[in-house]
Amino acid sequence: MAATALHVRHIEAGETITVTFTTATTYDFMPEHPIRAMTLQGDGNDNGGTLSLQGSNDGTNFFALPTAVSLTAAGLASVVVADMGYHNYRVNLSNITGTSVAVVNIAYNQ
Repeated sequence: MAATALHVRHIEAGETITVTFTTATTYDFMPEHPIRAMTLQGDGNDNGGTLSLQGSNDGTNFFALPTAVSLTAAGLASVVVADMGYHNYRVNLSNITGTSVAVVNIAYNQ
């Protein structure tokens, strides 16, 4: 089954978004201002799934970032400066094999 976006969220600089996934799905968000640092923190991803970050300039067609950002277990991942110029981002949970909850915290600064 294809993943469905939870919704699009505009985020402000310094804001942290917490997203809880219970099924394979996506979460779209759009920074309000140019960004200079973005990190993902995955907690409780013990369901065999993969959390990955994708980018888009049109908000419809999302692709893996040139420098891949993904988590398969609890941990931190940083987005390289070269990949911070997109208008839209998507956190994608795929390859889920269990029923546990995956939580991701997204933080960025302008």
